[in-house]
Amino acid sequence: MNASDGHTPANAATASVTAGRRRLSPEQRRHLILEAAADFFAEFGFDAQMTDLAQRIGISHSLIFRYFPTKLTLIEAVYDHVHLQLWARVWGDSLEDRGRPLARRIEDFLLAYLEAVDNPRWVRIGLYAGLGHITIENKRLLTGHVAAAMDRIIGAVEEEYGHSIATTPSLRQELGWHLYSSLIFWLMRKYVLDRPHEEDKQAFVALIVRNFLNGLQPGETPDPTS
Repeated sequence: MNASDGHTPANAATASVTAGRRRLSPEQRRHLILEAAADFFAEFGFDAQMTDLAQRIGISHSLIFRYFPTKLTLIEAVYDHVHLQLWARVWGDSLEDRGRPLARRIEDFLLAYLEAVDNPRWVRIGLYAGLGHITIENKRLLTGHVAAAMDRIIGAVEEEYGHSIATTPSLRQELGWHLYSSLIFWLMRKYVLDRPHEEDKQAFVALIVRNFLNGLQPGETPDPTS
């Protein structure tokens, strides 16, 4: 669908940019343009035209470039705003509470993350970023955050079981990505594929954590050659 086809749903950030043009500080105006651009790109993709974005916001094309010199600059800023700034160290606190059952600690960790990313903007911006337009370095920053988070989960499991749960470092990392992929595909079905999905996030997370841990019982080490 083209951004210029008249399909312009109501958007709080867009309305704020338009209504507040008279007295907004430069910082406020930049933030509101960024918010509107995030919604716009999530809906139409990064190949959408800047003139259509300006029309949706209700400002001049040149005003956008006053704050973001190039389209790529704006895209990178949107990616940083929607994805990279999302990470919170507090998510990992539950994993360190060894007085609680391991499954509950992992569930709390994943639920906090899912609550933060359960929106169409996060999912769709991430997909468009993966297909291009975002620098390799920024993509590495995001995957580094995810890998570190999953590594903490695997570390908590290994500490609980008292031994390594994979035969090689690469397989150990794959276990983390395997767990993470369950969350991502749930989000994909919800916001991209428009397919049925479990509405009860707590029940969903409890299920995937239980299945994950059941496959890694103490004394059992995944071995692809067996």
